[in-house]
Amino acid sequence: MVNEHNEHHAVQDRHLVEKGQQWRSEVVAELGGAVLLECQGFKAESDHGGGEYVVTYAKEAAIEPFNACTQVIERTCQAVAQVLEEAQKLAKSDAQCIDTTREILHAF
Repeated sequence: MVNEHNEHHAVQDRHLVEKGQQWRSEVVAELGGAVLLECQGFKAESDHGGGEYVVTYAKEAAIEPFNACTQVIERTCQAVAQVLEEAQKLAKSDAQCIDTTREILHAF
């Protein structure tokens, strides 16, 4: 979950003015990381302490955890979409690299 959480921070850092450990950024990173884990089939890992993490930041912001999540759901979806889009680009790039390597090897 740590890698997925941090990936969402990286996406947010590229596109947002808000920096640091702000409740919105932390909730987006935690929810987005959980979504990515679910997408990859890691259901047991998708909420490994994430609920408590969200509760902590929501309480610090004096809002209910559910409200914190609903307030950032669109931002979370956008961040997940950006991570998945980048992953697709990398997968295509890797596939092209493999194809090129095979062509070169077959030339010998």
